[in-house]
Amino acid sequence: MVKITLLSLGLIIGSTTLSPSYASESAPASITLNPQTLRSALLEGNLSIQESLLRLHDAKDQINIARGNLLPYLNLGGLITSSGSPTFLLSSVQYLLPFLIPSNWFDYRAQKNLFEAEILSYRILQLNAYSSALSMYYTVLADQQYQNIYIEQAEDLRKVYETRRSQYVAGTISVEDLLQAQSQGLMAQIRASQMRALQKQEIAALRAALGLPLSTEIWIDSSAMPLSEWETGRSISDVAEEAFRLAPEQIQITWLEKAAIQQKWSRIFGFIGSASLSSQASVNGSGNSDHASFSDLKGSANIGIGFGYYPSIQLSDRSIDHIRLRLEELKQELKQTLEAELTSLDEYKGQLELASIVETNMRDVYDIVVNKFKFGLTDFVNVLTARAQLLDAGVARIKAQHDLNLLRVTLHRTMLSDQFAFVTGCNFSTPQKVNKGFRWPWQWGKGRKTSHKSLDELCKQN
Repeated sequence: MVKITLLSLGLIIGSTTLSPSYASESAPASITLNPQTLRSALLEGNLSIQESLLRLHDAKDQINIARGNLLPYLNLGGLITSSGSPTFLLSSVQYLLPFLIPSNWFDYRAQKNLFEAEILSYRILQLNAYSSALSMYYTVLADQQYQNIYIEQAEDLRKVYETRRSQYVAGTISVEDLLQAQSQGLMAQIRASQMRALQKQEIAALRAALGLPLSTEIWIDSSAMPLSEWETGRSISDVAEEAFRLAPEQIQITWLEKAAIQQKWSRIFGFIGSASLSSQASVNGSGNSDHASFSDLKGSANIGIGFGYYPSIQLSDRSIDHIRLRLEELKQELKQTLEAELTSLDEYKGQLELASIVETNMRDVYDIVVNKFKFGLTDFVNVLTARAQLLDAGVARIKAQHDLNLLRVTLHRTMLSDQFAFVTGCNFSTPQKVNKGFRWPWQWGKGRKTSHKSLDELCKQN
């Protein structure tokens, strides 16, 4: 049996020679990371995003397969005669007409809806990956600041140690007091070294997320997450409603629901298995089989309902219910996230303001105590206490700023603002029809304005 497709798929669905493009082999010698450069580098080099693009290619090919399944094709049967000279006779012709099967059309529409959902999935992955990378960036920045205040503490205690050594030489303190002063400074150096080691691990994680080679040197630019317009002046319910409207997850779930409905109707009409026109070879007057005649075509259809027909429809109904339930879950998740963010913002702002004041005050206190210590007006314990309080204030300020940055990262991600507004996913739009009305599968591709850009080009414009 020979299967011949009547129309070329290439004429119907256009070129499918789409190959994924990966990060360029030529990497920069160094890169300075800030929220903007981080976004560009991540969307270009992150392997998870590249893998998602491959899945988008797969979804596009599924549409092509579903379209191809609507095209008519021939089944040709033949026999070889051996009387006289061997010849090939066409014994049967069967025209299979899958475009007459309703389930094939619903399958095609379902694949189109799933492709739209996959486009949204690609953008969601980009947004989430950038949110994680941005949070990691601010964590690295905070650890760098922690390291700096420990280095500053070590330098201050080194100066105190010099004063203690002069006192030791003068014979006014014991060797135990000198060693204690030296140890305090060395402990500060150890903490700075610990933060430096932690920062190197975080830089390695950032390098992996960006897909940068070891030869690229990474620098961290200091910047705070910008203020969000949604922080003040609006109720949480209004912000949550707008977030739900903007959420690509909500649009994705809508496409998934449409696909599930199409799949349900595909199962409803699944009892119609096939439709065809066929003819068999006729017997001539001498009793020999002749070629199949094209003048006596007979139509036929394969129809059957099994015991699994109704349960499969019920299963489709429950799948739709699950998707609609996920939409309600998304609303609740957004409300919970925004309530936690917006009610905590003022607390973090207040913590940052108070910690900054305390740090300034404790710096003045420490300077006064050190000057008194130099003239013998206070003891070494007061110096250590004042320096420890200054360190605690610095740590509190950095932590408050870090918490505020992470909170605003989540808020900007939820509202698709700031740098997240530039993460647009694929700039893909379905070609528009010039004239409306029903079109057979072999008429697709005619009278349409098509784009010759590949998926890679449409999805690499961020």
